[in-house]
Amino acid sequence: MVRLKIAPDIEFNLELELKGITMNSRDHDVQQHKKEVYDAFVARLRKAFAEDEMRIDTFEFALDTAEVLETVG
Repeated sequence: MVRLKIAPDIEFNLELELKGITMNSRDHDVQQHKKEVYDAFVARLRKAFAEDEMRIDTFEFALDTAEVLETVG
């Protein structure tokens, strides 16, 4: 068996309840919840990958407006 190090650039959706945030909220208001979003992101990764060694180089997030655009259009 060999041990591999992988470094994917991934994107996925995360449904999360954020106090005071709706799909119409400003990005500035959404970004105030960075710790909550980051903690939920890491918890989800830890469920998927039990290995202790994990390093996240960058972390960005925003509202997923694609779903809103689909329901409006």
